[in-house]
Amino acid sequence: MNEILRLVDAHWVNAKHQVALPANWRPDDRVIVPTPKTVDEARARLEDRSLEVFDRYLAKKTR
Repeated sequence: MNEILRLVDAHWVNAKHQVALPANWRPDDRVIVPTPKTVDEARARLEDRSLEVFDRYLAKKTR
């Protein structure tokens, strides 16, 4: 039952926030922000302190 509830939560977060979820995601874990579509978005992402940026294409945040 817990796995079903986790799956429902994951679908809700994905639909509401338009983010990707890593494997074995739990409700308080970080989510993956979609890749930027422009160079300006990539630059803004590098300056955003609310994101954990690994490179300009991979960033995580709390929802």
